[in-house]
Amino acid sequence: MVTHEHLDSLLRDRVTAVEGAIRAGSKIVGYFPGPYVPEEMIHASGAVPVCLANGGSARTADHALSVLPPAICPFARAQVGEILLKTDPVYAAVDMVVVPSTCQHLRKTGDMWEYFESTEVFKLGVPYDPAEDLALTYYRDRLSDLRERLELLTGNPITNTSISEAIAVYDRLRRALRNVSLLRQSHPPGISGLEFAKLNHATLFGDPEGMAEVVETVLRERRNTGPVARAGLPRLLVIGPNVAVGDYGILEMVEGAGAGVVIEDVFEGIRDYWYETGGVREGEDVLDALVRSRVADRTPAAFMRSSSAPRFEVVSRLIRDFQVSGVIWYELLGCEFYDQDAFYFEDRLRRMGVPMLVVESDYDDMRSGSVHTRIEAFLEVIQGGPADA
Repeated sequence: MVTHEHLDSLLRDRVTAVEGAIRAGSKIVGYFPGPYVPEEMIHASGAVPVCLANGGSARTADHALSVLPPAICPFARAQVGEILLKTDPVYAAVDMVVVPSTCQHLRKTGDMWEYFESTEVFKLGVPYDPAEDLALTYYRDRLSDLRERLELLTGNPITNTSISEAIAVYDRLRRALRNVSLLRQSHPPGISGLEFAKLNHATLFGDPEGMAEVVETVLRERRNTGPVARAGLPRLLVIGPNVAVGDYGILEMVEGAGAGVVIEDVFEGIRDYWYETGGVREGEDVLDALVRSRVADRTPAAFMRSSSAPRFEVVSRLIRDFQVSGVIWYELLGCEFYDQDAFYFEDRLRRMGVPMLVVESDYDDMRSGSVHTRIEAFLEVIQGGPADA
């Protein structure tokens, strides 16, 4: 039976996996989270893709305040804190870092990495308007440049066949995660939100085929054992820019207050599992397939132009499909995109009759009594309690 302890051990095992890859002569390519860095290409090069997604620690994030202003979000600061503190061997092991230009915070993190470390940094430009052909061409050109840089790093040619094979592997992993997540449609859910986050985070490290087998095992076990919680608990959706590895305070408090996170719409940290590449279509180049699945066919992210309406359509569908009774808007301090969108989403959700609670985190107060009290009051409202709670 897969337990919290087993999931925690999977996350700890990432150090052993990276050390084993180094001994085997593999290069380690770190990348910041989000859907735009193609792990398939890194995997096809023979390098080991490792998502640099540590967060949740105020100590690590605050350590970066010696070189970064507090306007930078705590997740971005945590990445800089990791390279300054040098306490995580995974961060110290990377031979190359891929930085997607999804926001100014991550871009500045890439600059800091270049300044403090000798590690090669590749800045992956991501278009702000995915509806423009020129923007898609730009992204494709950057993927082509990344392909060349990975070949130079590893000494291995990245063939169309090797990328196609890697696409199939990662599609299998995403499909397995999606099927596990769908267990949360049941009443009560077949896996808790905290368990799913840890399982999802474990897939950000290590061999993707092996992790696909782990996720498929969890799926079989949970289908056989049935629900993990009692019936009748409030069913919540968490929306936010980032839920990092270790940033579990909001999920723990929700479950501790007697509710469940049955689905999430999180941009970074949680591996996206709704979109698959679906292989390379007839007459399609492998890079075009990656552009299609990563940008063209994907719901635009918060930093992209005209993204609020299509993102709300996705949220509306999740609320319906997972029978959500309330939304927690979990934003990080300094995240201007989500801070700007909070009013729009809250207003639209109010019209649907779905209450929303905004929780802003700087990693230093997420288990505080005040946040816990606010969550309890929010759950009272969902369950028909005092309107002024």
